[in-house]
Amino acid sequence: GTFQGEAAAPMVSLAPFFLMMMALYAKVKIPKVPSSMLPILVSAVAAWATQHLTVGNLQDSTHVVAWHPARLAFDALGSWSDTLPYMGVIIPVALTTSVATVQ
Repeated sequence: GTFQGEAAAPMVSLAPFFLMMMALYAKVKIPKVPSSMLPILVSAVAAWATQHLTVGNLQDSTHVVAWHPARLAFDALGSWSDTLPYMGVIIPVALTTSVATVQ
């Protein structure tokens, strides 16, 4: 799920990530197997072997597998007071990004 969760289990996440990068960009080929299959298998085996994934975790997460249609959500616009302390950073970064993309 989250970046912190993935960083906590580098064998499960980072090793397959680098394998995927090699498969996609370095054109590493495995005979008779799609190049993206090896990282998926390595991450699945590593998750089960290190107890990062258990039967209980799998059962707890089955409610996520469902139809989730896209919808408009304006919840983020309701809490502007939380962003006010960061406006000193947000505005210069936004201006720098907008000027850099014009060039």
